[in-house]
Amino acid sequence: MLSALGTPGYLTLSRNERKRLYSPADSLLNWAVSRDLQQWLAQIEGAQRPLEDILAGAGVKLPSGLLRSLTVDQRVLGEGLFRLASAFILLHELAHLQFGHVTCKGSVSIQQEKDADRFAAEWLVNLSQKQPIDRMANLYGISVALLWLTLFDVFFWPRQSETHPPGYDRLYQVLDQVVDRSNDDEELLIWDFLSRILFLHCDAAGIQVEAGRLQGSPRDRVNYLIDLISKKSPW
Repeated sequence: MLSALGTPGYLTLSRNERKRLYSPADSLLNWAVSRDLQQWLAQIEGAQRPLEDILAGAGVKLPSGLLRSLTVDQRVLGEGLFRLASAFILLHELAHLQFGHVTCKGSVSIQQEKDADRFAAEWLVNLSQKQPIDRMANLYGISVALLWLTLFDVFFWPRQSETHPPGYDRLYQVLDQVVDRSNDDEELLIWDFLSRILFLHCDAAGIQVEAGRLQGSPRDRVNYLIDLISKKSPW
């Protein structure tokens, strides 16, 4: 998928041309995302929606042999990002214990969630401070975790919660705090990764994106896409 997203002129290709580029990753991502979204909807609505209603083509089983077709490097990369994303989520929960947070609602609860996010991100980034390659890997892991928390906002609608900030807001705010703006490579790679994956999800969710608005810096592109997500009407 990362290779496909880096194809010159990717953003100007037709939807079918883009899908051909990132297949079979498309099938695997749709399968995983749609099932997670299906569970979220079941909790909210008390009923199971067909997967085909959530994401076109997502209700089919994974193509035979898809997982076996992945290379060793692809498996190692995928597992590594999954572990780092999971570490961010676990550290977030540990932060609640560290800070003595209590169950509540309103601005206090939302601030607690932001503090826990910041603790988890800073812990992972500071852990790898002396090793640039580890720092980048951890930043990608944090990005994956926060992108996952943004999925509901992208495919359905931004949820108003009395306890948690919106997923899209957490995504931008956390990375904005930990990405080193003085490091051009880090600034470019992380925000470019975020902008491309967000664009991919917006495209799959049918959110109309103006190509002309995607010509600025990667950070500006992320900001634009998040603005679109924040204004999405209920599904």
